[in-house]
Amino acid sequence: MSKSDQCHIASFIVHVHPDQSGPLLALLEAEPALEVHGASPEGKLVVVMESSDQQGVADTIDRISQQTGVLNCVLVYHEVMTGAEGDQELIGTG
Repeated sequence: MSKSDQCHIASFIVHVHPDQSGPLLALLEAEPALEVHGASPEGKLVVVMESSDQQGVADTIDRISQQTGVLNCVLVYHEVMTGAEGDQELIGTG
């Protein structure tokens, strides 16, 4: 599998100071490759992303970690698929 034919799916937990969670949520939701799947009042966020390479995952974690109020950003899942596998609909919508 060539690098250009890869789809990287990753998820991570972001712990942000609760006073800074609003600005961070706005930043994350503006990123097309990111989805926020949960947020707690204590400032813990579940974030899922898709990237064409592993470096994109690492760069995103580094970028989030450097945002104001972020206490930690931890990778909890990372899977590499072929591009064709990444394009499959896994759960039917109808």
